[in-house]
Amino acid sequence: MGMAATRHPVAIRSGPRRAAVMAIAARRREQLIAVVRSAVELSATQRRRLAETLAASYGHQVHLNVVIDPSVMGGISIQIGDELIDGTVASRLAAVRRKMAG
Repeated sequence: MGMAATRHPVAIRSGPRRAAVMAIAARRREQLIAVVRSAVELSATQRRRLAETLAASYGHQVHLNVVIDPSVMGGISIQIGDELIDGTVASRLAAVRRKMAG
């Protein structure tokens, strides 16, 4: 007799597949996912305060995925769905450059 095949879930470590799976899971829990880009690691207090502020603004709990990105130079950017809140030094410098150029 043959042995029955047992399917085990595959760990999804990173990339678009992981993001898609996390988005589906969050929707099921009625929780939003915010991708936060920062030049430095955020403290536990900063993460908690940011999550609380976003939850109050959006009316849902918000899960933070914090990405350390030195290219932002300072400040943070927050993306929730298709909305982007960009408070990075890099974006401010780019805006000044555009204004001076033109």
